[in-house]
This record gives sequence, C-alpha cells and structure tokens, in this order.
Amino acid sequence: MFDLPMETSQNRKNYRHFLKYIKSEGFVMLQKSVYTKFHVNRANLDVEKRRILTKVPMDGFISILSITEKQFQTIEHIIGSPKNKEINNTDRYIEL
Repeated sequence: MFDLPMETSQNRKNYRHFLKYIKSEGFVMLQKSVYTKFHVNRANLDVEKRRILTKVPMDGFISILSITEKQFQTIEHIIGSPKNKEINNTDRYIEL
C-alpha cells in the first residue's frame, strides 16, 4: 500500500517511476494504491522488501502487509450489492 504526493511535476514523475517499478516486479493492483504479489517463502519476501525500499520516493509513504496464502483466500470482495458477492477459492492465482 502506498501514498505518494502528487503536488509537483517531480512528485508525479516519482509516482510514475514507482508504479512502473512495482508492476515490473509482478505486483498487480488490488485497489488504487494497493498492490499485491504472491511470495513462495519469507526469504523471497524479505528480498522483495529490500528492493522496494531502494525505490521509495523521499516523500513517499509505503506500508507492507504480509499475510499467508490461507489468510488471503479469506478476503471477501463485495462488488455493488451483497447479492453480487464473490467468494475466493483455494486456487493459487489471482483472477482480475
């Protein structure tokens, strides 16, 4: 999750560069400014975190929330009214 300032042209440039970077690393948008990526183990996650820290703009605010695959599967997405509820299953992919 991230919050990057957008007041100046340099801020907007930093935002575009950061967004391009995380997308190139395989992150997919879950919600605006909230991106997700599956990691096979903790070591892989730690490497990713170190790389992200080198790309954060000076004025940026980044939050990293690590959850297990099982916890991720329990996320409920409600689109529109409750009757259109989508239920996650145990597949190992994210369908957008």
